[in-house]
Amino acid sequence: LVEHLKLRGFILSRSTTYLRLLP
Repeated sequence: LVEHLKLRGFILSRSTTYLRLLP
């Protein structure tokens, strides 16, 4: 369960960074 939550957080942070890179 912890690993799943951690993975979700990683994906969320990654997507936010991607959106930030967008103009």
